[in-house]
Amino acid sequence: MFFAGLALAPIITATSESISRRVPEQVRGEAMGWHGSAMTIGSAVGSPLFGAVIDGFGPAWGVGSAALLATVVAVSGLVAMSIRRVHRRRVLEDRFGDAA
Repeated sequence: MFFAGLALAPIITATSESISRRVPEQVRGEAMGWHGSAMTIGSAVGSPLFGAVIDGFGPAWGVGSAALLATVVAVSGLVAMSIRRVHRRRVLEDRFGDAA
């Protein structure tokens, strides 16, 4: 457990730091709350889910399925951000015209 925590602690710290830099001060508390909620939900759902995978198929499948799910979630987030960016650009072009 110590080594797993040692590997994950920098990631958690980096995401908190990234939120602190990117989110305006007025809503930073809310953003950090969402971050904390996401971490709690991920732990609450992920532990029993991947524990069941490990029990059923072995440790390699547990790690592999966690990595696969993390990749799917990350790619889904990138696709959603891209779609939002394109939509936002179209709305702004319709409102203000093409600035280029």
